[in-house]
Amino acid sequence: MRAITLETQDNNYLIRIDKNSIDKDFLFNLIEKLRLEFLAQEVDFDEDIEELGKEIKSNWWKENKEKYLG
Repeated sequence: MRAITLETQDNNYLIRIDKNSIDKDFLFNLIEKLRLEFLAQEVDFDEDIEELGKEIKSNWWKENKEKYLG
């Protein structure tokens, strides 16, 4: 058996993972990342949110630049 196989069944994807190939903690972290990615895609932000993020980063950098670059 391969370590990971993907099948489709009706409207579902079935992912089969060989327990001997992948660490359980790694798998739980992967599932959590998939869950967060799904939630992020469900959020309906308008285009202004990206501009706001850039502004926040820019302001933070202006305020903290000296701490890191001396």
